[in-house]
Amino acid sequence: MEPTGAVRDVGVEDLFFSVTDHKGIIRQVNATFARLSATSREDLVGHSHNVVRHPMMPGGAFRMMWDRLLAGRPFVGYVHNLAADGVRYDVFATITPLPDGGFLSVRTAPLVEDSFVLMSMLYEATCDLEYQLRSDGMSRADAATRGADHLQGLIEDGGMGSYDEVMLGMLPAEVSTLEAALGGLPERPQASGPLREMLEELRSVFADLTVLMVRLDPISELMRDMGDAVYVLQGTIDRSTALAAMIAAKPELDDQFESLVEPLRRWMSMGGEMDALMHALMAEMGEVREVAARSRFLIALARLHQYMTGYYLAELIDRKAGSEEALPAVGLLCEALESGFRDLETQAPVHLEAVDRAIVRIEDAAQLLQAPSRVMAEWDAVASQRDLPGPVADLLPQIEAELEASDRAVRQLRAIGARCADSGAPADTAALRAGAARISGLAQGLASAGA
Repeated sequence: MEPTGAVRDVGVEDLFFSVTDHKGIIRQVNATFARLSATSREDLVGHSHNVVRHPMMPGGAFRMMWDRLLAGRPFVGYVHNLAADGVRYDVFATITPLPDGGFLSVRTAPLVEDSFVLMSMLYEATCDLEYQLRSDGMSRADAATRGADHLQGLIEDGGMGSYDEVMLGMLPAEVSTLEAALGGLPERPQASGPLREMLEELRSVFADLTVLMVRLDPISELMRDMGDAVYVLQGTIDRSTALAAMIAAKPELDDQFESLVEPLRRWMSMGGEMDALMHALMAEMGEVREVAARSRFLIALARLHQYMTGYYLAELIDRKAGSEEALPAVGLLCEALESGFRDLETQAPVHLEAVDRAIVRIEDAAQLLQAPSRVMAEWDAVASQRDLPGPVADLLPQIEAELEASDRAVRQLRAIGARCADSGAPADTAALRAGAARISGLAQGLASAGA
């Protein structure tokens, strides 16, 4: 089917999914997928997912996808799809490996417009390259490999780092926008029995994840504050070192002032050590940011799967037409949830260790900064009692100002350390997995009763 140029809107409530085997052959779809693709479920199941591939999608994007999925990692990205009637429909796809070797793909409307438009532009440029390579006789597989490299290069040239880094920011942004649009999990006060239990359990797990997400939210602000503090400290160190050197070099300070010059030399000797510590501190905080981004990604993935689970539970409670597909979907989503919580459980100690290292480094910096401050405070106290030459005495107010600035920066560092510790509070991931398992067990019980 050739594209007609028409575009079919995907609504914010169009949450849909498909399940494939390890080769991408469709095993299960829902009614929303069939409607948007203008294809019956019977004509989708048993066919490759390529059945909805749009020519505007570069092979390189799918190569990047398969590289990650076959390594056991989730993949997220924007996808242009082609329906059987030639109409394009755009989605945000989140694909996760399943325990049986297959894959669960959850699709929603692309809601972060800037990200979607940017990636569409990069896809178009990559498609142009791949078309030229194939025209020159290159195979589709080799052109896709070159396309993946080209797409990654475009991302790097845009200052976005790797595609993995793009994914870490893309998924939380899309999920938070979806949450704002949907207004929370479905509420069905009229529900009873196992369906009510499942929805209540889902809401409980969702609340626990919200607490985790709130703990991670301040990380970007922490990084900004840390950068500001280090900038102030670096300026204080540089200015104080320059002042110390200027005073020590004054010809007016002859041998009788040696007791004053010696502390200045000690101050100047600490400059290199403090510079190195500031760089190490920023590196540690950068690691905290990266680990936190990974944690946020896993939490966003779990929240998306929870929204899908809630959506299908609401269909079952409402006895919506076609809801017979909802129960097996709930089971699959719970499998994905449990797998995601295991990943989060693995990630938790990594996050805690990164936070602990950063806190230690912050305290090291605070302690080290206090040493030269004490030296200069001692010098200032002695100097203020001596009859100093005019050019030296004129510099005393500057020394005192830098000492005050250094003290403020040390206090700010320690406050950042305390906030950093709050972000590393341990998560009860075992309870999260238990909640997902209870929902899955209830779903299996309902399925058995229905059979």
